[in-house]
Amino acid sequence: MNLFENYDNIICPLFPNEHQEQLRKDKFKHIFEVKNILSCIEGIENPRVLDIGAGAGINALILKIIYNIDCTIIDRYTEFDEQHKRTAGSSSEVIKRLRNHNITVSVGLLKDEFIKNNEKFDVVTSMDVIEHLTNSPSQFVANMTQMLNKDGCMLIGTPNQQHIFNRVKSFFGMNTWEEFNSWFNAPEFFGHVRELTSSELKLIGYKFCNTSEITASSYPFRARLPFIGNIIDIVLSKFPSLSYYLILKGKSPKNFIDDLSYDKR
Repeated sequence: MNLFENYDNIICPLFPNEHQEQLRKDKFKHIFEVKNILSCIEGIENPRVLDIGAGAGINALILKIIYNIDCTIIDRYTEFDEQHKRTAGSSSEVIKRLRNHNITVSVGLLKDEFIKNNEKFDVVTSMDVIEHLTNSPSQFVANMTQMLNKDGCMLIGTPNQQHIFNRVKSFFGMNTWEEFNSWFNAPEFFGHVRELTSSELKLIGYKFCNTSEITASSYPFRARLPFIGNIIDIVLSKFPSLSYYLILKGKSPKNFIDDLSYDKR
């Protein structure tokens, strides 16, 4: 099954024309994430996937439409309020699109009823969320592991604060965080609060799961440099500390949560 072709021919046309350019820019990111999800459910009969903070739900649409995998989404959807004029559509339009493709959508924060009802999933993912949290992520990650089936897999995706672009920007005295005006003038800031390094992300995995690994991608190179970009991404993926985007893969959640502090020496 050609995921690249299906992304262009099946997933992109689901969205308004003005959003399709963004989708094509993000294609390699979503494919990287989906491949990580698929690696966690290989051999599982009728797997269930929960995506927390999924937004427009690209990964869920790929998994449901192309692979017929049961997907559930939790998101507050305030970023898609009509006044923000998001090209993917308003919150009602985004939710309708997802539900029309038989994806279960729960509007709000990570809701207690999922835990109270003992809902379990084979994979619980959260991509591009942890860096936006204004409070400690401890309870957020603990809830993710609590919703896993036995031997389930938790995936957390986030940009790497120390990726090679940021190192170059820092060398020239440039700020590596959000563009100044978008932060300073925003009536409601939706940007990054704290980005992680590869070692910090892996530490979270060790604290909450019995096994922890990091997969890495520098997918912007693939989008911007069609030929050599593939080679650069493959090489950088061997060095997570330099890669642009990281995914923590944690399996077999622990029964306890200890102190998240660690010795940096």
